[in-house]
Amino acid sequence: MVDYISSKWKIPNLMYPNFFHLQRADIEFAKKENQFDINDNLNEKYFNTVLKEMEMFFNLYFPDNNDYNIVLQIIEPIDNDLKLIAQDFSLYDDKNVEKIADFSYVQSNVCFRRIHASKVHEQWFSTNKRDFDMHYLFKMIANQDFPNLKPQLMIRGEIYTFNLYFVNDKVIYSPYDDRGAELKFFDNVDYLNFIEKYPEYLHQSF
Repeated sequence: MVDYISSKWKIPNLMYPNFFHLQRADIEFAKKENQFDINDNLNEKYFNTVLKEMEMFFNLYFPDNNDYNIVLQIIEPIDNDLKLIAQDFSLYDDKNVEKIADFSYVQSNVCFRRIHASKVHEQWFSTNKRDFDMHYLFKMIANQDFPNLKPQLMIRGEIYTFNLYFVNDKVIYSPYDDRGAELKFFDNVDYLNFIEKYPEYLHQSF
């Protein structure tokens, strides 16, 4: 993703994969609702609200008739006995990313402040809303921590963890699961306008 976005918008010195130089809004979905109801069953109303808000922010920056780009990362399952190595992000760069055809084959997946000893398959492609059932796609994102919910990303009958980044010339939008999304802005004015207009959706630690 670094190589692609760097060449597309001439942005130098990007750090893989979280683009720390960009202003970021941490969005929290369904803040007033719980994942489980009083009987400890999955709360259908919660998931409906998650989907509604996930799609709302996507539609805000990705109009119906405009092309945009999707970056898909599929993360191979991690063995339980593999260590998670804590490392300061400032020491990490993208030198271990090897391009293979349209895929980047990434030897380590950076997640929060840890490096998972797992492989990440990455591919980007241009598309628009006419090419996808976006409701289905967002439902798959919201369900990925709940294996009994469908749809899931299945490969040869196995559920895989994945990341999706929606990219245009204004933002990188990445809903990571039912809890929320990251919205990164290429322009500081757009960022300031967003946090002023949607403060009730920002994560409380933001």
